[in-house]
Parts: sequence; structure tokens; C-alpha cells
Amino acid sequence: MQTTRIADRSALVDWAVASWKYPDQTESGDHHVVPPFADGVLVGAVDGLGHGTPAALAARAAVAILEAHRTDPVVDLVERCHAALGATR
Repeated sequence: MQTTRIADRSALVDWAVASWKYPDQTESGDHHVVPPFADGVLVGAVDGLGHGTPAALAARAAVAILEAHRTDPVVDLVERCHAALGATR
């Protein structure tokens, strides 16, 4: 089992993440996003659904959207991701 642990204590919140991928896969579809902005920080867990590269591509697309629009209301973020990620599956 390969586990990746990341911690960052220099941001507005203390946070950590652990991830795991299937041994026969080159990457995981589980990602995270913790981008700060002027009034706070957006914390999100992203599950690309499935395994390996297809799931990782979907998760990376969601992370890009969340980071680019980090100050938007959460409902708007979900709607943006839903609209953009339909083509990934």
C-alpha cells in the first residue's frame, strides 16, 4: 500500500490529507483542494468516482474549477462542477 500524506500549517487552517491508490493503478481519483482567499479558505474533498486515470482526470478537472472559483458560494461551485464534469464520464 502506498500512502501519501500532506500537511500545511502555514495557511489559515491546519489541515492534512492521506491518499491511497489501488496497487495496479498509476494514480488515484481522490484529490483535495485547500485554496485560501482574502476572506477565508475553501476546503474540499474530491472523488473522481472509479479508479485510475479516468477518475484522476475527472478529479483534477473538479480541483481546477474549485481553485479558479474559490470565492463563489458553495452551491455555485457544485453547479459549476456538475456542468463541466458531465463530459468526463
